[in-house]
Amino acid sequence: SNDGLRSSGGAPRRLAGRAQKTTVGGNFTRQLKKLRDRIDNTHPHYIRCMKPNAELVPDNFRSTMIIEQLRYAGVLEAIRVSRVGDPQRY
Repeated sequence: SNDGLRSSGGAPRRLAGRAQKTTVGGNFTRQLKKLRDRIDNTHPHYIRCMKPNAELVPDNFRSTMIIEQLRYAGVLEAIRVSRVGDPQRY
């Protein structure tokens, strides 16, 4: 019997022979670790279509237009975060 120590996270955990309630923070930490493990084991590949220029003329690349598209799509931020690394301990 779990003596009413159930929480939304399931059965209570056992530490050193005694039951411990699952806390919201503990649930969050376990869910975050599970998500990070899933992300770390995933190797996504993305294909993004960029408009090279406003006129859509071939072989005419406007770097400012491409940078804006990358920024708005969140690609530059994703690159920045991946270069910094994950400061989160889990």
